[in-house]
Amino acid sequence: MKRYLHDLSAVAERIDTDQVAAAFDHILEQLHNGRTVFLAGNGGSASAASHIASDWLEAARAASRSAGVVSLADNVATVTRIANDNSYDEIFSRQLESFGAPGDVLVLLSVSGCSQNLVTAANTARAAGYTVVSLLGAPGELAQLSDIAIVMGDGDFGLTEDLHVALGHALVRKMRGQPHVCAAAIIKDCAP
Repeated sequence: MKRYLHDLSAVAERIDTDQVAAAFDHILEQLHNGRTVFLAGNGGSASAASHIASDWLEAARAASRSAGVVSLADNVATVTRIANDNSYDEIFSRQLESFGAPGDVLVLLSVSGCSQNLVTAANTARAAGYTVVSLLGAPGELAQLSDIAIVMGDGDFGLTEDLHVALGHALVRKMRGQPHVCAAAIIKDCAP
């Protein structure tokens, strides 16, 4: 465990915080303007996208922002219909064609930075006037297709997926304007 935490810390230290700040500022501005933020990923990154979307939606609501935050991986019926009837490469792009509008934001989570369905989604989003933000474990093709690319790590899936969620939580903290809260204080308040 110590080795894993050491590796996680080392990778986190290399994240370009200027890129993170640019991404956070843009996402918050677009949420404030009533735009929708879409998230997408595969496997563990899809799970992280769902987790982050849920947290961002609640934090935006709590901050009285009229906001839409949607994980494109969440609707199993839609994802599997598109995969079956069209192509797995289009599971996110077809949803963007149906729901989004210019000015919206697409946040892509990927360890490899080159998943074809995410590349297709990035191209669709760019053509529709979205901003594309990518959280990546390796630069890959998505880095080139993104307006803001945050590369974290060396392609290690566990470290990258942990950092996806950590960045999601960091934006929630920024939305709420809250500093770190010690869990011991929270637990104490919950004791019977």
